[in-house]
Amino acid sequence: MDYLSCSKIARLSHRNPLHRGRASAIASLLAALLTAGAGCGGGKLGREPKFPTAEHTIRAQTAREKGDVPSALREYLQALVVSQGTDNLPATAHNLNDIGTIYYSLGDPSKSLEYYMEALRVSKELHDSRGIATNLGNIGCVYAAQGLWDKAIEKQEEALYLEEQTRNWAGKARRLNNLGFAYRMKGDLDKAMEYFTAAERLNKDLKNEASRAANLCNIGSVHEAKGDLAGAARYYEQAADIDKGAENFEGLAIDLHNGGRIAEKMEQFDRATDFYERALHTNELMSKQAYVAQDIQNRDRVEKRADSKKK
Repeated sequence: MDYLSCSKIARLSHRNPLHRGRASAIASLLAALLTAGAGCGGGKLGREPKFPTAEHTIRAQTAREKGDVPSALREYLQALVVSQGTDNLPATAHNLNDIGTIYYSLGDPSKSLEYYMEALRVSKELHDSRGIATNLGNIGCVYAAQGLWDKAIEKQEEALYLEEQTRNWAGKARRLNNLGFAYRMKGDLDKAMEYFTAAERLNKDLKNEASRAANLCNIGSVHEAKGDLAGAARYYEQAADIDKGAENFEGLAIDLHNGGRIAEKMEQFDRATDFYERALHTNELMSKQAYVAQDIQNRDRVEKRADSKKK
């Protein structure tokens, strides 16, 4: 089951916002798929085997890895249509949650929330505490995306309680980080630092390097918000070192971008150029051409500023 980490939002906050234009096309796809499945055949309705949705789910995950979001959504919806109306409630809960995550990635929080709420209802019917925690955490991230910080905090706290009750320490680390994000965006920087630091320590104990790097990046963002640019630079660089070692290139590109921004603010133009160059090469590795173009613009701007200062 997919879960959201609001750290992804925080770490991407200095990038361009998610493209939202494809949401209406995806909604049309949903309507077409459900219409196509609405016809009734003459045969007797049978009960599905235990996990017939797995094939659709695997294809959906493959499509997501390739960046083919419409195909991923189609497969998840097909899996949902197959699982609903059967006794395979776990598959239904997973499918609902994954569809919610797709809509979230498309920048459609209302549609995302609709599916997460339905997933939560099914998880409660199953008495699945970990599933409930995942759904609550995801709902909290949607509220955060909508700027509803108090509601986001409420849902993350509910999820945190369940993660602790089920001794799901990785889940607890996610909730701590997400609470830190909500408090960071609410403007309570001390509370945000408290939660980010707790999440980082727990992920360090769990040896979850990619998540720990996200925590360090978020700690850096708090230092930046407090005006401590040197502290922010230190944490962004730590995050970059960890992401590089873990070959988490998406996280690395963001860390390098943030490092470049801070160095530029501090008028350390050679360091800024180096960071932007490294971010450029990392995004080239991932074939993220829009970010490559942005990194080129950043590098060229810094070089012009450096030349102007020398004159």
